[in-house]
Amino acid sequence: MQNRELIFEYPTVYLIYDKLGSGRSSNDPKFKVYVGETNDISRRTRQHLKDTGKSRMDWKALNESHNSQMIVIGDYYFNKFLTLDIENKLMMYLLSAESVTQLNNRRSNPQRKYFMSDQFENVLEGVWQTLRKKKRPEIFPEKSEIEKFCGVQSIAFPFFKR
Repeated sequence: MQNRELIFEYPTVYLIYDKLGSGRSSNDPKFKVYVGETNDISRRTRQHLKDTGKSRMDWKALNESHNSQMIVIGDYYFNKFLTLDIENKLMMYLLSAESVTQLNNRRSNPQRKYFMSDQFENVLEGVWQTLRKKKRPEIFPEKSEIEKFCGVQSIAFPFFKR
């Protein structure tokens, strides 16, 4: 299966991030991130860009930035329920990443049981590790860093397996 088919024919999860500047040092970048999921990435992207009017200032800022980048994640295991859960968990992870100072998404939508729900943890681990290795490790830190930052792993992050 080709990547193009995974992106345009299957449900996907997407992230758009923009570097906001640096913290105390240039080695401490800060980011604004949007996490979403869709069954049609082309249509959804056009919709976001069209909605950059008065009601969506977050999208207007991402659209006008010269530094914003989009990551689209697809896999032949993805179904609508799985992508909703991945979107949810990525938002939780990113809320605990020190480099993410603004997370834009207006909802939380955890799912119950569904086809492939027993494989969710493995799929999520693969997604997170791929983002860490191939994209920006400062946005996608090691899980141990997220756990350390959040402090109360068992309450705030029940999806961490030990």
